[in-house]
Amino acid sequence: HHYGERRSYGHALIADPWGTVVAQCGPGEGVAVAPIDPTFIETVRHAVPSLQHRRIR
Repeated sequence: HHYGERRSYGHALIADPWGTVVAQCGPGEGVAVAPIDPTFIETVRHAVPSLQHRRIR
């Protein structure tokens, strides 16, 4: 609860790395559940190697 200072809105969702919505909640309280495909995750990690872009100084 934010004690009248701000309002929060739901519409929780789960999106894959490309932004495709794979599961979402309806209005009101809910839980979104989606499967995880390890092969797809590995494919994305090779296509977008963002963790390799980190620099340690």
